[in-house]
Amino acid sequence: LSAASGVWRLASYSKLSENEFNLQLIASVISWIFFSLSTFFFILYGFLYTLKIISYPNFVQKELASPVRLNIFFAPLITFMSLCISTLGFLRYQQLQNGGSTLALEESTAKTGFHIVFYLTSVAIIFLSTKVYRLWLFDVNYHFEKHAQPEYLMSTVSHFVLAVFGSSL
Repeated sequence: LSAASGVWRLASYSKLSENEFNLQLIASVISWIFFSLSTFFFILYGFLYTLKIISYPNFVQKELASPVRLNIFFAPLITFMSLCISTLGFLRYQQLQNGGSTLALEESTAKTGFHIVFYLTSVAIIFLSTKVYRLWLFDVNYHFEKHAQPEYLMSTVSHFVLAVFGSSL
């Protein structure tokens, strides 16, 4: 949902939609709907998983040790980074629409907050990637040919999304 929000946001800013105000408005509304839904589900997921950590800490430790379930820990990070990328885009566009320059955003407190979020997600991704690569390389029960599925490559996807997030700063 967060990626769809970014795609519709870009569609609302395109030159094609500038000629047709209705297209720009529709794309902008769809973008905000996807962004709102994505934010809601991200917060709901975070709340429920926090309850799971508090209620069943041993189960979460087993998930971190499992080669299959470990890869799923990247999904919230990818979603969070996509939400941050969309938020930065919304802030820049709003600043330009209000007659300001994006330079004010570059020097703002929000920008510093996004830098902190970027570094924290970088550390989390490096930590999780190290665990995944350790399993790939050194676990005798792990057979890569059986596990070459998309859900096992979430760490690779997270590195690309992290690069996009870093470049948008």
